[in-house]
Amino acid sequence: MIRYIFTAALLVLIGFSGYQGYKLYLQKLSLEKDLAKVNNQLDGIYEENQKLVADLEYFKRPENLAKELKSRFNYVSPGEKLLIIPPKH
Repeated sequence: MIRYIFTAALLVLIGFSGYQGYKLYLQKLSLEKDLAKVNNQLDGIYEENQKLVADLEYFKRPENLAKELKSRFNYVSPGEKLLIIPPKH
Protein backbone atom coordinates (compact mmCIF):
# COMPACT_ATOMS: atom_id res chain seq x y z
CA MET A 1 0.00 0.00 0.00
CA ILE A 2 2.70 2.48 0.96
CA ARG A 3 4.57 1.43 -2.16
CA TYR A 4 1.63 2.51 -4.37
CA ILE A 5 1.26 5.83 -2.58
CA PHE A 6 4.99 6.47 -2.92
CA THR A 7 4.89 5.55 -6.63
CA ALA A 8 1.85 7.80 -7.26
CA ALA A 9 3.47 10.70 -5.38
CA LEU A 10 6.65 10.21 -7.37
CA LEU A 11 4.73 10.20 -10.65
CA VAL A 12 2.87 13.38 -9.66
CA LEU A 13 6.19 15.00 -8.72
CA ILE A 14 7.79 13.98 -12.03
CA GLY A 15 4.76 15.24 -13.98
CA PHE A 16 4.77 18.55 -12.11
CA SER A 17 8.51 18.96 -12.69
CA GLY A 18 8.08 18.21 -16.38
CA TYR A 19 5.28 20.74 -16.68
CA GLN A 20 7.35 23.42 -14.93
CA GLY A 21 10.31 22.61 -17.17
CA TYR A 22 8.11 23.00 -20.25
CA LYS A 23 6.82 26.37 -19.00
CA LEU A 24 10.40 27.53 -18.43
CA TYR A 25 11.32 26.40 -21.94
CA LEU A 26 8.44 28.42 -23.45
CA GLN A 27 9.45 31.44 -21.38
CA LYS A 28 13.05 31.06 -22.60
CA LEU A 29 11.88 31.02 -26.23
CA SER A 30 9.80 34.15 -25.66
CA LEU A 31 12.71 35.96 -24.00
CA GLU A 32 15.08 34.97 -26.81
CA LYS A 33 12.61 36.39 -29.34
CA ASP A 34 12.38 39.64 -27.36
CA LEU A 35 16.17 39.79 -27.09
CA ALA A 36 16.54 39.42 -30.86
CA LYS A 37 14.05 42.26 -31.39
CA VAL A 38 15.89 44.52 -28.93
CA ASN A 39 19.23 43.68 -30.55
CA ASN A 40 17.83 44.66 -33.96
CA GLN A 41 16.61 47.97 -32.54
CA LEU A 42 20.00 48.50 -30.90
CA ASP A 43 21.77 47.89 -34.21
CA GLY A 44 19.53 50.47 -35.89
CA ILE A 45 20.18 53.00 -33.15
CA TYR A 46 23.92 52.33 -33.36
CA GLU A 47 23.88 52.99 -37.12
CA GLU A 48 21.86 56.17 -36.63
CA ASN A 49 24.31 57.30 -33.96
CA GLN A 50 27.25 56.72 -36.32
CA LYS A 51 25.54 58.84 -39.00
CA LEU A 52 24.89 61.62 -36.48
CA VAL A 53 28.52 61.57 -35.33
CA ALA A 54 29.67 61.76 -38.96
CA ASP A 55 27.29 64.70 -39.59
CA LEU A 56 28.52 66.42 -36.44
CA GLU A 57 32.13 66.08 -37.57
CA TYR A 58 31.19 67.39 -41.02
CA PHE A 59 29.32 70.43 -39.68
CA LYS A 60 32.07 71.30 -37.20
CA ARG A 61 34.00 72.81 -40.08
CA PRO A 62 32.68 76.31 -40.84
CA GLU A 63 33.16 75.97 -44.60
CA ASN A 64 30.98 72.85 -44.68
CA LEU A 65 28.30 74.57 -42.63
CA ALA A 66 28.32 77.56 -44.99
CA LYS A 67 28.15 75.23 -48.00
CA GLU A 68 25.07 73.49 -46.57
CA LEU A 69 23.39 76.80 -45.73
CA LYS A 70 23.94 77.97 -49.29
CA SER A 71 22.68 74.77 -50.89
CA ARG A 72 19.62 74.22 -48.69
CA PHE A 73 18.40 77.75 -48.04
CA ASN A 74 19.81 79.77 -50.96
CA TYR A 75 21.90 81.72 -48.48
CA VAL A 76 24.36 84.22 -49.93
CA SER A 77 27.28 85.91 -48.25
CA PRO A 78 27.43 89.71 -48.39
CA GLY A 79 28.68 90.79 -51.80
CA GLU A 80 27.98 87.40 -53.34
CA LYS A 81 25.52 86.91 -56.19
CA LEU A 82 23.14 83.96 -56.53
CA LEU A 83 21.91 82.50 -59.77
CA ILE A 84 19.03 80.00 -59.57
CA ILE A 85 18.42 77.84 -62.62
CA PRO A 86 15.06 76.03 -62.52
CA PRO A 87 15.01 72.43 -63.76
CA LYS A 88 13.50 71.65 -67.17
CA HIS A 89 10.21 69.80 -67.20
